[in-house]
Amino acid sequence: RTCANGGDHAGSQTMSSSRDLKGEPRTLSFNIIGDAFADVFCYLSSALPKLGGDSRLLEPVRTKAGGSGLNTATHLASLLSQFSPSFPSDVNLQTVINENDPHGRLLIDHCRRHDINLLNRRVSNVPSCFSGQATVDATVATPHCVVVVAQNDRSFMTYLGCLSNFAGDNVLPMIRNSPAYVIHISGYFNLPRFWNGSLAHKLRELRESAKAPCDLLISLVPQQDATEQYDGGVKEVLKLIDILILSEVEAKGMTKYHQRANDINGNQEVEDHVAAFFASHTSLLVVVTLGVEGAVALQGGKVVHRQRTYRRDHPIDPTGAGDSFSAGFLFKYVANGADDNAIAEGMRFGCAVASNNVMIQGASIPASKSSIESTLALI
Repeated sequence: RTCANGGDHAGSQTMSSSRDLKGEPRTLSFNIIGDAFADVFCYLSSALPKLGGDSRLLEPVRTKAGGSGLNTATHLASLLSQFSPSFPSDVNLQTVINENDPHGRLLIDHCRRHDINLLNRRVSNVPSCFSGQATVDATVATPHCVVVVAQNDRSFMTYLGCLSNFAGDNVLPMIRNSPAYVIHISGYFNLPRFWNGSLAHKLRELRESAKAPCDLLISLVPQQDATEQYDGGVKEVLKLIDILILSEVEAKGMTKYHQRANDINGNQEVEDHVAAFFASHTSLLVVVTLGVEGAVALQGGKVVHRQRTYRRDHPIDPTGAGDSFSAGFLFKYVANGADDNAIAEGMRFGCAVASNNVMIQGASIPASKSSIESTLALI
């Protein structure tokens, strides 16, 4: 096992023993820092409408809890409850919502039902967001997102609202006094005030405050960047994390990959390009999800593991599949912390969780233990 030290070390670290010196189980704290949205789902019977056109909906518009941070927290809480019910653990979510509007109340209720400790990081320079007023300024509304699902794909239209005020300085230090914890940054490109050193500064503080570096694991999911710049000072953050989990689209964006017209090697060329781009971060574990092709793990410029998934013939909703993969991967990776197969087992478990996620409408509705176990048997 390698041990993080807060420098340009990142990754492939595993958590130390799940028991303390007296042999007692150690509380494992998953601390999700990121976005939460009220997702307004529109399921279309055909392709997206052209500008000025019209499309029929398959069912009424529905609003559900979502956002990369909340989705990941929900799946993690479910996996801990179903697969490790006797192990002491907690799931915390730091985000910013307006607790007084309907969307905010929906997210609060969701977190209560799924046993997520919601830490609403109230922004001092926007007091009206939390004043208890019946009517609030639209600029401080709870983040919400229109999700249009059609032909096995989805598109988003996002309003950041008060989430746009969430800065690195608003992040709480370690939750409780847990001897083993995971910090997962989810939705970096949806958090503009995390950019350009704000989050990096906070992560340095957290590294320095960790009692034992081997007991702190930091992972990051960037999410798609609506600006399509994929910058925001993220390279500085990479020096401070252990694991980067991203989709193929996000990997291409962050590495400035532009597929050549005569490319005949498909995913192989993408893998080589992404591996070379992150090679200087020698210990950083980079996990790229590839949809129906599974996922690939890269480290030190090389492929360290490829994982196939169980391909669904008729997926229902791909929204949040990457977040469910992240939850499954982190859950198993940490559980197998002392095992040399932690990466492989984490990716296999992540693929199983994500494969079930695409068969459920909504991004934050966990699959059952039996469904996940059945899928594991197939991959």
